[in-house]
Amino acid sequence: VMVGEDTDQKYTSDCIKEGAEWLGKKKGKALLKLYANCSAFVLASRAEIQPLSVMEAGAQAKNIVIGNGCEWKDIPNAEWCDWDDVNSIKIAIEKALKKKRNTELRNKLKEMTWEKVGKMILKIYEDISMDKTK
Repeated sequence: VMVGEDTDQKYTSDCIKEGAEWLGKKKGKALLKLYANCSAFVLASRAEIQPLSVMEAGAQAKNIVIGNGCEWKDIPNAEWCDWDDVNSIKIAIEKALKKKRNTELRNKLKEMTWEKVGKMILKIYEDISMDKTK
């Protein structure tokens, strides 16, 4: 099942040809229900910095399949795939479906607080400003 905005019609069409069902964009309780009922969460995106949808699925201990365009590289127990290769996505999904629920990611997310996130963002800005002074 695919959920979200259709930003690449050819890609969506290719996925549907491979058996995916397209539901379009969902919000609120409808989206939470989809998370609750999924066996694995897939974000085979070409570019993600810190995908909130992965955090939402991870908070429900869902196994994650993530595209190699994601910048968040330390997602516990994630299955990585080539975002533009349907077979790679399929293999990653099959692996994710064989795993036990991903409680490690949920536990990691529980440790995140606004204070910790703020310090991480501050460090990024400090690192950027240091790079510009070199």
